[in-house]
Amino acid sequence: MEKIIITKKIYFKIFGLSFLFLHFNSNADTFNIKDLGTISGVSRALDISSNGNFVVGYSGDEYGNLRAFRWSNAGKIKDLGTLKSDNTGSSEARGISYDGETVVGMSYLDDNNYHAFKWSDSRGMEDLGTLRADNTGHSEANAISADGRIIVGNAQNNEIKFSPVHAFVWTDMDGMTDLKTLRSDKQGYSSALDISATGDVVVGYSDSDWNSNRAFRWTKSAGMIDLGTFRSDNSGYAVAYGVSSDGKIIVGGADNNFGENRAFRWTSIGGMTDLGTLKDNNSGNSTAFDTSADGSIVVGNSETNNSDRQAFIWTKKDGMIGLGTLRNDNSGSSTAEAITPDGKIIVGLAAYDSSYKFHAVLWKVVNSKPEPDPTPEPNPTPEPNPTPEPNPIPEPSPTPKPNPAPVIKIVDINNSRLAILNTAKKAKQVFSLYESALSSLTDTRCQISSDTYCVGGYTQYDRTEANSFTTTGLYGALRLLPSQKLTAGISFSFFGPINLVDGYDSRGDRKPGIGIFTHWQDTPDGVGLNMGIAGAFMRQAITIRRDHLSHTEAGKGDTVIKGLQGKATVSWGIKSSKSTLISPTAGLIWQSVSRNAYSEDRGAEFPARYGKMANKELSFNAGININHQANRYLIFNGKIGTNINISRNRKEFTGNIDYIGAYAYDSGQHHAVKPYVKAGADINITKNSLISINAGWQETDYRKYSMQTSLSYSYHW
Repeated sequence: MEKIIITKKIYFKIFGLSFLFLHFNSNADTFNIKDLGTISGVSRALDISSNGNFVVGYSGDEYGNLRAFRWSNAGKIKDLGTLKSDNTGSSEARGISYDGETVVGMSYLDDNNYHAFKWSDSRGMEDLGTLRADNTGHSEANAISADGRIIVGNAQNNEIKFSPVHAFVWTDMDGMTDLKTLRSDKQGYSSALDISATGDVVVGYSDSDWNSNRAFRWTKSAGMIDLGTFRSDNSGYAVAYGVSSDGKIIVGGADNNFGENRAFRWTSIGGMTDLGTLKDNNSGNSTAFDTSADGSIVVGNSETNNSDRQAFIWTKKDGMIGLGTLRNDNSGSSTAEAITPDGKIIVGLAAYDSSYKFHAVLWKVVNSKPEPDPTPEPNPTPEPNPTPEPNPIPEPSPTPKPNPAPVIKIVDINNSRLAILNTAKKAKQVFSLYESALSSLTDTRCQISSDTYCVGGYTQYDRTEANSFTTTGLYGALRLLPSQKLTAGISFSFFGPINLVDGYDSRGDRKPGIGIFTHWQDTPDGVGLNMGIAGAFMRQAITIRRDHLSHTEAGKGDTVIKGLQGKATVSWGIKSSKSTLISPTAGLIWQSVSRNAYSEDRGAEFPARYGKMANKELSFNAGININHQANRYLIFNGKIGTNINISRNRKEFTGNIDYIGAYAYDSGQHHAVKPYVKAGADINITKNSLISINAGWQETDYRKYSMQTSLSYSYHW
């Protein structure tokens, strides 16, 4: 599955893979940061839907083109194509509606110009044209309103052949409208970068009479308004990057009197507010790129004491708080480029190792509920002044407690993906153990000899790689009248010590396994026709912890593993000598092992949800059973054969993590032919009792090898 990089408005090429997640604790909020990784080559995501379910951007293909995509958190990535007649070439997706159904961006045409597009599942990619009368030149769409009806960007107009682009607003009814520029002659360059959710306020930057780019706010009624700068003479540069849902709050960057460009938050009442920087002395540069729907939370980047540019989050209550980087020492650069409308998820870029490489990241804001202003109490009725007392000695003011240093928890996405992969591989080992145990329980039976009744007990050890458990059981059997050729029996298996692979742990809810069988034989000594039907059922409650690697979350959840097997066999006993019986066998075996769906409910701030995992198969059994009586006390027995797969129905290992995506793992490897070998000895200790010792080896469906040993006692009469 391809992996997506998330960025917005700042253009980078990003390579590599490493998913990290930082956790900060302070008196303010708690932040979690996740690196979304990259795909091979260049990939970039430019916007995220309101609910976080869809991401859009571009990704490189095998021909060196960039292709617009829409990615869903179900793990599906869709190539949106291009405006070329043969669907080749490059395109970029830059904005998405709140519901994720409408995407905007730019795509190349057959004449190698590029045009703004609007895309939807139902209508595909539509060309929005340009501001020129003949629709030539180029254009690009940068943002879209919440309902997907209004689009903004920039396009060439009719001024001159190589004219600069102008900001535009596009609707289905009016087409593309030129927003002009801030210059008095309406010439020059402008670009619309964002639009309010309601679609009536557009922000961006434009040439001005100051001979510099200026941040603007545009409405249909007021036109394009210059938001100014922080300079006392109102000169300098400014850009508006983001706007609140209602259009009343705008964020960006503007020059000040000290030659610095500072992050700003603009309102129609208060004008432009300087958000400061991350430096202790509040000097340096900073830029705000986006704001939450209500405008209360602002994100961007700022210079630090080390002269790096690092991501920040700003609120009125807490001011500017640095979000750091993915490096262990928190050094290097990062930027927060966009934030979801609810203010809980921030997307951006951060340095992740000692090199100059960056990774896309998510910061998750936890416990970010704004505190309401306390309701002022009414003024009390004034009381007459009492007789003044002598001034007391003033007590020293308490020393303010500094905010605790951030606690940083780093989760590496590369290792997290490996951890999920390892968890899936371990699931295969556990399944293989249950396959082996089911086979053993199906074949477990009391040694009734030629008598009518039998009871006994046994203990058995099963092992597959690092998984093992010991079971102790009771069983019984009887011959059914009148022919006494038919025998039936039952066995109960109780779990003893269970040692599952690291990350899998039995929870003490140990239901007994049950095995049943019926067997018909033509003669008491097994010569001639023999037929049997047997079955077994096992159930075990377990706790699964996600595999823990360096800088990953070890989420835990509870689930149940169940196994069911049925077996029908036929054999023909042949006396090769007075003391040796050889019985060729054939049969059918149906087996099902499953693990219920479950969710991690502890140990992870980004818990994973796992689907049901199951393996069902029908196999043909062929083999030879051998019994050799060495003397009146000792009988040797052995089995050799193979189970050949006829059909298989497998539910692969699947998992889903919010804001990260869905995962499915199935190596596709299985054994169609699974040999087995077993050997044992029956020791007659009295006329009516015997001890059996057995050992076996077999291959399982998941290309694993299992072994079994058992010791049993049977009393028959």
